[in-house]
Amino acid sequence: MLKRSHRRGFTLVELLVVIAIIGVLIALLLPAVQSAREAARRMQCVNNLKQLALSMHNYHDANKAFPPGAQQSSTDIGRASYYVGWTREVMPYIEDQQLQNLYVPDTPVNNPRDLQIKQFRETNVPAFNCPSDNPPELAIPESGPHGNLQFATASYRANAGRGDGYVTWYLYEDVGSPTQTNAATGRSWGWRGPVHTTLSDNAAPPTGRGRLKQESFAKITDGTTHTLLIAESTNDYNRRRTFWAWTWGNYLMSQPTPQDRTFDHNYPDCPNDTGTSGAYPGQSRRTCMSAWWANHTGGMNGAMCDGSVDFISFEIDLQAFASLGSIAAADDENTVFVATRGGR
Repeated sequence: MLKRSHRRGFTLVELLVVIAIIGVLIALLLPAVQSAREAARRMQCVNNLKQLALSMHNYHDANKAFPPGAQQSSTDIGRASYYVGWTREVMPYIEDQQLQNLYVPDTPVNNPRDLQIKQFRETNVPAFNCPSDNPPELAIPESGPHGNLQFATASYRANAGRGDGYVTWYLYEDVGSPTQTNAATGRSWGWRGPVHTTLSDNAAPPTGRGRLKQESFAKITDGTTHTLLIAESTNDYNRRRTFWAWTWGNYLMSQPTPQDRTFDHNYPDCPNDTGTSGAYPGQSRRTCMSAWWANHTGGMNGAMCDGSVDFISFEIDLQAFASLGSIAAADDENTVFVATRGGR
């Protein structure tokens, strides 16, 4: 006589307990997985910055100066044509000759009819994008004479110089005299950064402001380890993101300032600068336009002029951060920076 085997299955309670345990394990593992992914993305971001800083050095070796941040055909920014920028100038030094060949130097990037230039400005360049940033996209920049053309977004901006909410080294506005310090604002010619705007050779220099020239290592009297070269800058408002090919000042350059809005990622909610100086007293949003930001927790990556990459906390003393912007600031400001930055 055959015996029947009695196999006992899971009860509903046991099944629910198993599901609950699996859910708890997933909940415990998910942050670790996300943290590991972010660590990998951040490392790629650091590597991008290292490569870009190295390309800047290679450009300097070949040309005895850093590349221009952007080049204007006139100091009348609304009517000027915009040709080269630091992102385009370093392309031969980051082994992207194919993309370099797309660009025609004598044609402005805002030429609406040139199909080769269109392909150039709409090309996504991985070397210019941090994986932690918002996804790359095509968008129309909010300002400048771009003619409602689309440009590809990016993640990194060069340091144009120390700002105060008004002076801009990225569009030749309110930069002051090269021989005098403004007693009311404290601005000096030494506030300029290593990579700022320049004028084309046939453009007349602005009255009383001199001609900004490309900078060399010799002019960085603060020391290359104390001067910011390139760092991250993104924005949730896509028309104020970084656009690597749009060489209108603050879309590929930014400025450290001693104001809290120097770290910002939502341009429409960023308030006006205050004060009475500058071309737009009490109305300027220049700090917001050239703000810095990254989607890493607590801070952003930045490459110094010596090629090292540091993690800069958003809690850094703002005067110390502002001192990173200039190539010739007071030594005591740099001492503050050395004590407060988070390096690695």
